Amino acid sequence: LLRKIKADGHVVNGVAPHPFLPVLATCGIDRDVKYFHLGDDWHRPPRRARAGADSESDREEEEAEGRHRPLWLRDEPPVATEEECDRALEVAEEARQRGNGAFQGRRTEEAVQHYGEALQALRLHPPTEHHRLAVEQLEIPLRLNLAACKLRMQRWSEAAELCTAVLAKQEANPKALFRRAQALLEVSELDRAKEDVEHLMRIDPDDREFQRLRAQLQQKKEAEKARQHKFFSRLFK
Repeated sequence: LLRKIKADGHVVNGVAPHPFLPVLATCGIDRDVKYFHLGDDWHRPPRRARAGADSESDREEEEAEGRHRPLWLRDEPPVATEEECDRALEVAEEARQRGNGAFQGRRTEEAVQHYGEALQALRLHPPTEHHRLAVEQLEIPLRLNLAACKLRMQRWSEAAELCTAVLAKQEANPKALFRRAQALLEVSELDRAKEDVEHLMRIDPDDREFQRLRAQLQQKKEAEKARQHKFFSRLFK
């Protein structure tokens, strides 16, 4: 026995094991299929001594096993129990609070570290729908806060990617749209920035921050148009 975990505690209509991997899939009345495996924190029992075997050959065999392990399983986060998930949420929230304090104190790199630690703590498969929602509700502000750090550090592409991850979960999240538009303006991706700004204006056309961002976009577009006109006028003199 390598590990014992609590599996699906809801209505289960089907259970199927993987043909050769230690993976179990369940389905029921939920909208998704859950699968369970040993996770990344289990330790294989030590190898039995074999005639002529040495530590070097054992290491080579273990490395080969790791290379041939399916990527989807090798890179998958562990399946957590309810207790493990609750503890991970506590650890992530504590790290988030430390990150907020560092960000407010203008210690941006420290804030990035704390937010990263929080997201790493949440890298797991929640055991229940309740836990899945709790993890998602904490991940979203963490990614938004991390995007704000990246904007301050002028890492525009990283900020945009973090906001895109949030918008994949909440397509109308104003903070994600606003911060991604800011990042896209800085790298002159004006068409993509325009889409986000227009979305923001549909959400709240009276918001002054949104209006200011729209004005910045218009200035950028006019400056780009003038630059292109100057460039092509030189070509055709």
